[in-house]
Amino acid sequence: MPDAFEFAGSVIFITNIKFDNVKSKKMRDHLEALESRCHYVDLTIDTEREKMLRIKQIVGDGMLSEYAFSDEVHEDIIDFIDINKKRLRELSLRTVLKVADLAKAFPSNWEAMAENTVMRR
Repeated sequence: MPDAFEFAGSVIFITNIKFDNVKSKKMRDHLEALESRCHYVDLTIDTEREKMLRIKQIVGDGMLSEYAFSDEVHEDIIDFIDINKKRLRELSLRTVLKVADLAKAFPSNWEAMAENTVMRR
């Protein structure tokens, strides 16, 4: 049994944690060690505007194509997210999928369902 090996691969570490905002000393030490050993890319998708631009880009690239929505429903979902972005629990691609699931399951009243499940009261 060998006691050592040479790693010849690559690793991609993806996180939503903003390294600069971590307050825990223990966690900061670990993140600094990671940062010193790798290339660090911050996508800087922080504002509502930046998040909406990314959502529209990903959805435009076919994220919802498996749902086979009409163009109108597709647009209604994005408009719903955009109009209500300040009231959503989370402005993310996961929220878009949740709303799309509701639109597929409840075609006539998905907006009301979404108001009760993905929005703050």
